[in-house]
Amino acid sequence: MGINATRQIKIGDRELQVVLTQRAQSALDRADQPVHFEMELYFSCLIRKRVNVLSAPRKQDSLAKLNNLVSVSFRPVMTKHCRINDIVDEPDVIDFPLQHDSRIVPRWLSLDYSRGAWRGDFGFTPLAH
Repeated sequence: MGINATRQIKIGDRELQVVLTQRAQSALDRADQPVHFEMELYFSCLIRKRVNVLSAPRKQDSLAKLNNLVSVSFRPVMTKHCRINDIVDEPDVIDFPLQHDSRIVPRWLSLDYSRGAWRGDFGFTPLAH
């Protein structure tokens, strides 16, 4: 495996470091349809983070573009009620309103593409160089 590519983009007031494996960069170079990576932070009985791969962003605020076809956003969400089934089932979520969202926006996003599927992770502390 080769060297990862690192790009800097801005989401709101926060710099986001995007780390792409060579496989991810190759998949994005071949993309002929829009690809949107949504960093979802889920608040309820538990906290979950995941990267959703969508054909279009859900909304335009907190949106950053890597190029004309590839964009990234951050979406904190919550449920109205905490039910133990939410751990297993996919709950209905609503956007989580944040007063100062730049404080909670992730600092890095890591993307890989393997066996026909995207894999992603994100975090809130700066990556070590």
